[in-house]
Amino acid sequence: MYSWYFPKDEPQDFTGHRHDWEHVVVWIDNPQNVNPRILAMTPSAHSGYSTYAPPDADMVDGTSVKVEYTSSWLFIDHHLEGTSTAGEMQDLIMWSDMTDAARNSLNTVSFGKANVPMNDGNFQSKLGKAYPWATYDVVPGRFAAQLHTTMHLVALAVIAAASLASTQASTIDHDQVQPFPQSAATSLTNTAALKYKPQIFINNGCHPYPAVNANGDTSGGLKTHGSGSAGCRGSGYGSQVYGRSTWYNGVWAIMYSWYFPKDSPVSGMGHRHDWEHVIVWIDNPENVNGTILAMTPSAHSGYSTYTPPPADMIDGASVKVEYTSTYLVINHHLEGTSTAGETQDLIMWGDMTDAARYALNTTDFGNANVPMKDGNFLPKLEKAYPWQ
Repeated sequence: MYSWYFPKDEPQDFTGHRHDWEHVVVWIDNPQNVNPRILAMTPSAHSGYSTYAPPDADMVDGTSVKVEYTSSWLFIDHHLEGTSTAGEMQDLIMWSDMTDAARNSLNTVSFGKANVPMNDGNFQSKLGKAYPWATYDVVPGRFAAQLHTTMHLVALAVIAAASLASTQASTIDHDQVQPFPQSAATSLTNTAALKYKPQIFINNGCHPYPAVNANGDTSGGLKTHGSGSAGCRGSGYGSQVYGRSTWYNGVWAIMYSWYFPKDSPVSGMGHRHDWEHVIVWIDNPENVNGTILAMTPSAHSGYSTYTPPPADMIDGASVKVEYTSTYLVINHHLEGTSTAGETQDLIMWGDMTDAARYALNTTDFGNANVPMKDGNFLPKLEKAYPWQ
């Protein structure tokens, strides 16, 4: 995905709106190929996409597709469409190469009627809607009646490593997934996440396991047979806790997530796979002696809220949560606890391989969903926000 920002979208005086974001998705066969094939391009067109599968030969210059920024008499808004006309190019910055502050801004700033296509909340859904071989309602063909002033552009971006990941990754036994080494304190984000890394006390059920390895292979989980901890009392390779953080409504939110091969408090009940998480809300990651304002552990489809957590639920800067189940609900959840627990190597979302992130964004874990993936991260923060 290649995205551009425009300060306004005003085809005619006093029409349109402040801010505009447009993008084109370029679909190729495999990024590893020396001479990859462009299978399709889908430029944004209002609330949908135009589809060129494949693009016409005159719309491609070498390996660069050509798109036009224009408007039509039918819509008083700009859009992109394929063109045979050569255009301008800009310096490319990849999403993962931006600063934490820049990504946080693009994730949280309101651009009015324009939305940021490649931010965490939109990227996967945009790819789903733009997919050229699906049955989505897209804007067909090309628009006519261009206004006299047009702007010709050639590609910018966030590229999904979908082809690479999907051709190499597979599902493997839950006890064969090797964890990532712990993230290093190379940024404020990582430093804060390591400082506030939580403890988890396993009251009953499985211990946490790695969900994905560097190659993008994911855990196959376990059937709901035997005791709640049968076959999942700990990985021989070591376990993992997954981290992701951002500013949200003026506070710094750090989400810590654990994967469990099954959620089966009673033999034969529950389900394969479980994901649980706790969000630690602090005042500012730059503060050496920051304040834990709240913690919100996941509890089934909602959250428990501790604002702030009691003193006995914190050990230094580490909150303590318990993985447990009750007789009322035959599923596990997290809750705050005064009991000390175990810790795992922390891997931050931005430090994972492209293949691993792609796998977590796309793998179906059945009744369990990955809380920190692109489509879930911001909605989970919104739902867990302690002061609403």
